[in-house]
Amino acid sequence: MPVHRPTQQKVEKEIASRRTHRKSRLGCLNCKRRRIKCDETKPSCSNCVSHSIHCKYAAASQPATTRPIESEAAADHGSQPDAPVASLNLTDLELLHNYYVRTSKTFGEASTFIFWEINAPQIGFSYPFVLHLILGFSALHIARTLSTSQADRERYIFLADQHYGVAIDAVTELLPRINTTNGHALYLAAMLICFFSFARGPQPDEFIAFSAHGPAEWLGLYKGMRFVVETSGNVLFEGPLAPMLRAARRSLPKGLTHNDECRPVTDPDAPSLRPGEHERMQALRPLVDAPSPFREAYRLALDNLSCWYTPGYLDGSSSSGGNSDDCTDDAGAGSRLPLFFTWIYILRDDFVACLQAKEPIALIVFAHFAVLLRRFDSLWVLAGWAQHIISGIYDFLDEGWRGWLAWPAEQIGWTQGERM
Repeated sequence: MPVHRPTQQKVEKEIASRRTHRKSRLGCLNCKRRRIKCDETKPSCSNCVSHSIHCKYAAASQPATTRPIESEAAADHGSQPDAPVASLNLTDLELLHNYYVRTSKTFGEASTFIFWEINAPQIGFSYPFVLHLILGFSALHIARTLSTSQADRERYIFLADQHYGVAIDAVTELLPRINTTNGHALYLAAMLICFFSFARGPQPDEFIAFSAHGPAEWLGLYKGMRFVVETSGNVLFEGPLAPMLRAARRSLPKGLTHNDECRPVTDPDAPSLRPGEHERMQALRPLVDAPSPFREAYRLALDNLSCWYTPGYLDGSSSSGGNSDDCTDDAGAGSRLPLFFTWIYILRDDFVACLQAKEPIALIVFAHFAVLLRRFDSLWVLAGWAQHIISGIYDFLDEGWRGWLAWPAEQIGWTQGERM
């Protein structure tokens, strides 16, 4: 095994890094919501023309604002309850219908269908940013599974970006005022925002917990859920999210720890692994136990990862059905999806910083997380992500470390030179 000494200053620099961006002030509302460059052509910019949508600019005397979902007639008449409705927004109705009929079924099993079909939209009627995320997520579902042409796919992706942009602006505005009343809506929004990022499909240079150039966009969104949970506390388990959250709490794998007390997989109380997986986890032990300023972070990440290899948890053999190798059923896979990412949620900050600094040991442990991610490949939200991650990790590792990827690559079905 090649000798590698992590550079603590390099990792600390990654922890402290921050990215900034400038917002356009004169672009049309659609481009602002999508956070893309607008050529500011009037009456319709080139982006809106290419997607055949109505282009609208903010009034010169007022700043651009976002509005909750409403018909064009209602928007023109302000918020007057008796304003006549001249037409329906058929596109939004199409997205809502698809959500009820198809998309909501991919989030979980029968025990959580009521929440996603009824509770989530009801929350959206009180907090429109949730409804925008639901419609945007539905648009991505259509784009990735039903679209028959590139133009059709781009149209639905554009619609998804519109709804996502409106939701992000509203969530950002409300988050500093989080309380026990709106905490459930913000938590649901944070969850949907995280799923939304995956639903776009694998993105160049983005690998969930790290990126090619430092902090990962998705991880920042996911960590935002921790702020909502810590602020709202047990109130989340007493409101409209209670059925989903209680089911999730009961389903967490045994042995998972949030603290620094490592549980070696040789512990008799630790969960049993499937044939071959115990040996693989043991093979990683000398690697994570090697002297390093981040040894405890490596050990804890591996110990917790072993918990997710528990038989019956991710292999489709639970009550939701499936076969012994993959979560081939969308509902079965979806029911475990929020729980599965708990491993990322509880990663120590120094381990994440090691990923961002491309430290080999952290990358190798994360490659074994991608093996589990592969079992969700039947779920449209995560299709292709496992192959994308292992490909990126291979590129970041020097030749002397790549041998550690042989088993993960075999399990994922990835071969050198394959790109997603």
